[in-house]
Amino acid sequence: MIGRMRLEALQWSVVVNYLILAVLILVSHGLGFFYILAHNMFTLLLVFIARMRWLMYRNTRQTLTL
Repeated sequence: MIGRMRLEALQWSVVVNYLILAVLILVSHGLGFFYILAHNMFTLLLVFIARMRWLMYRNTRQTLTL
């Protein structure tokens, strides 16, 4: 079950990361573009960790209510 949750969190974070990157590429130019690319390296990991924590919290809460 943890493997399924990790896969779901990774897939979700990749999609969110590319959506954020696409929007920011359209609205940035110059040196700001470099900063966006530098921060983009960490966005995928941060979104993955946040989503995984949320899934674990939700799973724990559902398990405790049973």
